[in-house]
Amino acid sequence: VPEAIDVVVRASIQEAASGEPTTGLMLQTLGALDGEASFTIWWDTGGHPAGDYSVLVELLDEQGNLLDRGMESFQLGERSAEVYNLSAEPGAVDPGESVALAMDFENSGTVPLTATLVLEVLSDNSGTVEIFVMGTPELAPAESSHIARLWDTYGLPPGRYQVIGYAKYFGKATNVLEVDVIINNKIYLPLVER
Repeated sequence: VPEAIDVVVRASIQEAASGEPTTGLMLQTLGALDGEASFTIWWDTGGHPAGDYSVLVELLDEQGNLLDRGMESFQLGERSAEVYNLSAEPGAVDPGESVALAMDFENSGTVPLTATLVLEVLSDNSGTVEIFVMGTPELAPAESSHIARLWDTYGLPPGRYQVIGYAKYFGKATNVLEVDVIINNKIYLPLVER
């Protein structure tokens, strides 16, 4: 049976790209360790820019000899996005005409992100009529992307349709925008000749 030992935990935060330490964290002693253990360390992120970092954790014996080490990467910053400028032109069409759908997307966070943009056409009677999906490339903070698709109304009955637009990213979704499109009811008048 291995003997329990006192272990010193040394941890530091490093910039992932350079490997340069940004912050050394408080040393912590785990007394009489003879199996698995857990501990908590706190890092004040104030004053550190958004980006990729790593935490390096080393376990030392009382003489300072390295027993084990581990490193874990993480990203500091906010993932946030928004959609805007949803449009459907023209807003009223005859059956079989096309409608130009468009929407803009912006990375409003502080770290790069990718997203899936969604334009969905809904009917009051039958739910989803058509759905358009587009992935974005990785967008830097404040960078934007645009989706534009042509919706063909051929075969759809007259009535009100709702187009909704949103984006999905990292298990979240943006606000949902919506705009209405009317498919007109064509009226055929009889031809009367005299």
